[in-house]
Amino acid sequence: MKTSPLINALALVALWLGSASLLHGQNSAVFTERLTIERSDIKRNGSMPNTYAPVIKRVLPAVVSISSARVTQRQADPVWDAVLRRYLGEDAVPQRRTQRQQQGLGSGVLVTPEGFITTNNHVIQGANEITVTLPKSQESYQAELIAADPTTDVALLKIDGTNLPIAPLANSDLCDVGDVVLAVGNPFELTQTVTHGIISAKGRSNVGPGGEFYGDFIQTDAAINPGNSGGALVDSSGRVIGINSMIYSTTGASTGIGFAIPINMAIRVVQSLLDEGRVNRGYLGVQLESLDATMARRLGRRDVSGALVAAVVPGSPAAKAGLQTNDLIIDYQGRRVTDRTKLRLDVSRTEPGSQVLFGIVREGEVIDVPITLGERAVEGSYVNRNRWDREPAPGEAVAIEQDNELPSVTPFYLVGVSTPTLDDSIREQLGLDKAYEGAVVVQVDALSPAGRRGLQVGDLIVEIGRTPITSTREALQAGESIEGESVVLGIIRQGKEQFVLVTR
Repeated sequence: MKTSPLINALALVALWLGSASLLHGQNSAVFTERLTIERSDIKRNGSMPNTYAPVIKRVLPAVVSISSARVTQRQADPVWDAVLRRYLGEDAVPQRRTQRQQQGLGSGVLVTPEGFITTNNHVIQGANEITVTLPKSQESYQAELIAADPTTDVALLKIDGTNLPIAPLANSDLCDVGDVVLAVGNPFELTQTVTHGIISAKGRSNVGPGGEFYGDFIQTDAAINPGNSGGALVDSSGRVIGINSMIYSTTGASTGIGFAIPINMAIRVVQSLLDEGRVNRGYLGVQLESLDATMARRLGRRDVSGALVAAVVPGSPAAKAGLQTNDLIIDYQGRRVTDRTKLRLDVSRTEPGSQVLFGIVREGEVIDVPITLGERAVEGSYVNRNRWDREPAPGEAVAIEQDNELPSVTPFYLVGVSTPTLDDSIREQLGLDKAYEGAVVVQVDALSPAGRRGLQVGDLIVEIGRTPITSTREALQAGESIEGESVVLGIIRQGKEQFVLVTR
């Protein structure tokens, strides 16, 4: 059943936004009003159909092939350069770096007749050219990147077209473990491939790459292989419930464990990017650890649920509310905390500025701690302002201009690292002299490139690859001139200068 654009817009508000709406403007209405949304749940009568052909015909024409090309600079061989220099002189050494073109293949889903396409950020990340090929006509289009968010692996493309085939969307909150699903995409360049399975689990939030990554995946055993990324995960009514994103595999091919981004989350992220230029996420300001059996026994707990506070970021909302190291968070807004990853996701979904109630265990006593969340500034999101134009809110024009100066992709040495603006409050907490300028580390993922090499909370990054750094903005921009596989970070730690070698 298709509905009118007006009903679509109202349905979207009811389904995806609720009381904690991310929308503060009307910019995304141009996109969302053209979506086809079906609110009804699937029929679960226990019987299995003998064919899914009618179902798949609803979505197959809307699943496109995406080819991305990236031209990179390749450094000359330093050993060979030394030989040439020694025997033939300086003029024999090539002065220009050679270029190479890297190709990427993936899938996407047409969601509006005018050519908006959802896909994964990693399918198009760093691409200089994006080509979309329609399945039926095999007609190719040059696509523009409209918006992208690396932390959820969501991207929105646009091709110029009219009356293009579209895939209907479902309310992914209604899907359930055991529901039949179909994965549609272009694995190994085999276009229009359909695989079959069930939803194996919901709410998987600890399967993404290390670093600033916010996942809430649908797990499925439907085969997902290289090239499926960005394609559709479809319910038994032929409606998109997710964007296929990644697999768990030691071989690179499907082993029956695949993950899709719920379509509700994907559209919510796109809306926030189009309206705000970023994804609004709540910020607590702690480093968390999950309990193991030994730690649980020491704390007198019967199970390993909860999230242990390992460190409190100076000047953060948690610090201001009195949260302490070794506090065990067991409850968030009346909901039981199962582990640190789920808590981190729940906090990120909460509107910045909201006051939330944490239930914690401190020295054996259960207490409630109200905390007003801040806003997590996660760099790397991108909105194409040249194509997606809108009237800025009062006082916003300067911010938009500054955001355009930032790279669309977070440099590898800052993946998983939070570096807010260094202010007097943070200086005082860390004991930093006002003469120091740089990018202060307030959170670092232990599995991120920098975390694996020993970068710590409280470190002040003052140099990146011999380039002096005086702000977070400069730390991000420095990545544009780094072409090798590693970089040396100069840091101040406890008043002493040190160096950290970070490798991609």
